[in-house]
Amino acid sequence: MPTDNTPSSPAVTERASYQAVLDSLRTEEKAHTRSAYGRPTAQWPRLHAGRSDDIDA
Repeated sequence: MPTDNTPSSPAVTERASYQAVLDSLRTEEKAHTRSAYGRPTAQWPRLHAGRSDDIDA
């Protein structure tokens, strides 16, 4: 067992590569919160409730 307080994960040595990983995770997260048509999924319950004022007629 290690006796010092070294982290178990490797240290981040290059900020740009670390930021690229964070950005890719955010992109994946945003993709899960959108419907197939690019609308936020939170709108669909409102649209199904009959208040569809933002649907193109």
